[in-house]
Amino acid sequence: MGKLIKNHWARLIILTAAAYQIAAALEGFFWPKIFWDFLTTNLNGAVKPIPILQIINLLFGILGLAWEWPLRWLSGTGMHRSMEARLVMYPLSTLAALLLYQGTNPGLYYLIGMGVYFWAYSEGEVSEEIRSLTSSSVHQLESPHPVLFKPPSILLSALVQAHGTRPVEMTTALLIIDMQNFFLSMTDPSLKNVTELISHFQTRSLPRIFTQHGHTAAELQPPFSNQLVRKWGPSGSIAAGSSDWELIPAVEKLSSEEGCVTLAGKNTYDAFINTDLEQVLREREVERVVVCGVMTDCCCDTTGRAAFNRGWETWLVGDACGSASQAQHEAGLKGFGYAFGEVVQTREVLRRVR
Repeated sequence: MGKLIKNHWARLIILTAAAYQIAAALEGFFWPKIFWDFLTTNLNGAVKPIPILQIINLLFGILGLAWEWPLRWLSGTGMHRSMEARLVMYPLSTLAALLLYQGTNPGLYYLIGMGVYFWAYSEGEVSEEIRSLTSSSVHQLESPHPVLFKPPSILLSALVQAHGTRPVEMTTALLIIDMQNFFLSMTDPSLKNVTELISHFQTRSLPRIFTQHGHTAAELQPPFSNQLVRKWGPSGSIAAGSSDWELIPAVEKLSSEEGCVTLAGKNTYDAFINTDLEQVLREREVERVVVCGVMTDCCCDTTGRAAFNRGWETWLVGDACGSASQAQHEAGLKGFGYAFGEVVQTREVLRRVR
């Protein structure tokens, strides 16, 4: 178990508890009995003549199996990924199990599973990490025909294969894309979250890499050798060294701190092109890249995809990115999240990156 992340361990315990709970509920229909009847008979009405408690336990058990297995229609949803929802629901399952005479075993398993889930939560693990670690391996193992369940044995073996001996804590770099005066109007309300992320990474001495997009005087003159200048025209492009090219003051101040790197050679959507970004990341042995800045659907998305294609686990921080419109912003997040990496929120990054 030492190589498994803790929330997967908790998941297997809860699956056992849910299976026990279903069996206990079914037995309770034939032998209705409250565990605490040696202390009081006031609760007997919960099991007979109407088997209310048995039905509640049966439903909780089925929900626990559907949630942790998971059912295909539940997999990947907000509820399925939420550790907080588990820490609300499973105490109720525990209470229902411990009231029923046959439910002491599942009740104890629920208590252990909740303890491990809380342990994982307190250390910043979320169930989404299981999904991201296993999704590619499970996809290769699944049948091409639709199935209702993903067997735990497949998920478990895929997790071990994907996780191997790599520690849960990964070396993570924050990539701050093009937070320049030219894009100032697109940084509301993301600017506050960007600066909060930078400060968080700074206090943990983690790499912070800033990009500045700009074009040389030659690129801004016909016959426009740069495709972006050709696309947007000289008036819609950023001249290197101009006031528009400068970082937003709140970001500029943070970029001068120790451990920061500013890459000023960027002149296309992909921050890996014409810069030393890849070298910087590899020299610092970065394993995960967290992307924020502007524009969500252009430079942030393109750079995030490029990081993914070069082998880095990549997150895009939804509430720390901005674009020309909300529709473009949401389209960028949706496209990236579908095929390339996690779309997360600032609060989640602060909790998960230690």
